[in-house]
Amino acid sequence: MLAQRSGLEALVGRGFELHAMQAKLDLLGRCRELGKQMRIVAHSALTPVAYAQLLRQMSFVVGLGDPTASPTPLEGLANGAAFLNPHQFPRLQDTQHPPLAIMLGPPYVYQYALGNASELLAAAERASQHRFASYVPESHTLNATVAAVCKSILNKPTQACGPRQ
Repeated sequence: MLAQRSGLEALVGRGFELHAMQAKLDLLGRCRELGKQMRIVAHSALTPVAYAQLLRQMSFVVGLGDPTASPTPLEGLANGAAFLNPHQFPRLQDTQHPPLAIMLGPPYVYQYALGNASELLAAAERASQHRFASYVPESHTLNATVAAVCKSILNKPTQACGPRQ
């Protein structure tokens, strides 16, 4: 965690503003002083709408290695925030979010070695320079969800449910 903290300190030193949910602040050191030392804006529980609005203001979401395959990177992508996906060096396939590591690259997902402050900083700078409005993976669209429900739950082919527009 100390190596990851140095990466976050590098981001703050470069002028990035960091936001964290209170639960993540506890994970990063279990003390409220961390927010003051590193200029982290702490947020208590947010409504889904407020959380989406916050993400729309961000250039990126930093993965800290846990939880694996969290929904937060997908929320970020849908709201225009790239995901900085940590991997365990030297095994690039051991990432926080394996599906995104396989499906996407820049400008949506940037890989960095967990604990490597210079890689994290470089990924953050690239994400800030290459903004996008929104990205929703095809497998997470309404049509894909309808198809999955038709196939799995209703035991009907997708066509039987009718197209969704």
